[in-house]
Amino acid sequence: MLRFLKNQKNLRNESKYICYIKRDTRECFYTTKRRIYMKKETRKSVVGFLCIIVCLTILGIWSWKTMNDYSNILKENWNISLPKKASFAEVYCDDSGSSFHGDGIRYHVFAYENEKPVETILPWSSKEKETRYYGSYEESIEYWLGEIAVPEEEKPDCEQCVYWYEKDELDEIIICWDKNKDKIYVIESFV
Repeated sequence: MLRFLKNQKNLRNESKYICYIKRDTRECFYTTKRRIYMKKETRKSVVGFLCIIVCLTILGIWSWKTMNDYSNILKENWNISLPKKASFAEVYCDDSGSSFHGDGIRYHVFAYENEKPVETILPWSSKEKETRYYGSYEESIEYWLGEIAVPEEEKPDCEQCVYWYEKDELDEIIICWDKNKDKIYVIESFV
């Protein structure tokens, strides 16, 4: 390259031009180094951004599952906690569909593995009493489950069950426990 510069007629001061070339070479070197550094920085920020997206997605899925877990809804609505030691698993659910005010019938069936924690969840009673609109728990259950067309094999055998009943201003809940089938049936009516 120096030979090329010496052959140029317009050069007045060869040393300045060489310094300029050296300076320019350094700038090119630094510029190249900056580009490499920027590429690494860009990669780091893209990887960081993707990690944040993945973490937020996992958090969203986990919170969606947690919020839609029916045991959490029971806790919020009726202050009932299903013990984890019983190893509950939801085996059937049905409802009357969504409505503007959240009213309707909800029905959930849980199977469990360990009976001892189930005994202490609620004060169970084998005596049927009147509900708000019906003469007995069995009548209420038959009417509510008939409204949402639950198949016969998914309905509780009321003669084998013990009950827990609660009502508030407008809403009612009946929980049936069938020890023979190792199942708990939760029937809610919201008005």
